[in-house]
Amino acid sequence: MKRARTPGVRRFPLGCGETGQAMAEYLIVLPSLLLLVLGALQFALVFMAKSTLDLAAFDGARNGALYDASTTSIQEGVARGLAPLYQRGMAGSGPSLAGVATAEADALLAAKNPATVDIEQINPSASAFQDFATAISFADDNGNLQTTTAIPNSGLLYQSTTPGTASNESIQDANLLKIHVHYCYPLIVPFVNTTIRIIMSVAGAPSTSSWVLSHATYIGSDTGTWDQACYASGGLPLAAYGTALMQSPAIEN
Repeated sequence: MKRARTPGVRRFPLGCGETGQAMAEYLIVLPSLLLLVLGALQFALVFMAKSTLDLAAFDGARNGALYDASTTSIQEGVARGLAPLYQRGMAGSGPSLAGVATAEADALLAAKNPATVDIEQINPSASAFQDFATAISFADDNGNLQTTTAIPNSGLLYQSTTPGTASNESIQDANLLKIHVHYCYPLIVPFVNTTIRIIMSVAGAPSTSSWVLSHATYIGSDTGTWDQACYASGGLPLAAYGTALMQSPAIEN
């Protein structure tokens, strides 16, 4: 028995005409999928950079504690800690000596570039030097006797713990070198770096707290403006603190 056909009705195979719909859905989902996958990759790189920066901030504080809290010593310590981020072209057996030396040189240039690394010396502050700095004599590299003012760090156990009038901290607290290191980490994953730059250009970078602005001694520039410049250059501002007990008299920079 033959099935009757309805006049004027044309039948299509099952699934015909759905190809265009699937392509449209794919094009809608693809940007979100790329953002998730590439975002996860960029997040892993940022996490590695943040861990490296934490160590670099400690190295900077430690090196500064050994060498009179000088700007140069702090920058050199931070550079040593950041050197792994500048290592390129590792061989299968590990980084070469030439590669390590190049990475350290590149990291030192970055540490001395205020647009890449911004260092704030939070403690000892200018008010701490006002309270506790005394005249000391030392021999320079040529053996000549020089005189300067510094916060003494000998016999701290037997020193008075009375807070200073200007800094409201004791001489023991003034012998803690604390730095705040900001690093503009370059975002290298495509699509993600552009997305973050656009979002932050609209949202704006957060401003620095008034406490930090009043207590920090800036080696670089204002942090709020610095963050905005970092976002504009396609980077992501990362920050870390480093603290170390002074092992030498702190000389005011």
